[in-house]
Amino acid sequence: AVLAIIFALAGMLIYIGWRFDFKFAGGAIF
Repeated sequence: AVLAIIFALAGMLIYIGWRFDFKFAGGAIF
């Protein structure tokens, strides 16, 4: 249960970070 929560939080942070990186990278490139 604890590992599932940790993986969920880590996945959420990685997803948010990836979205922001993609957004800023796309704005800089295009």
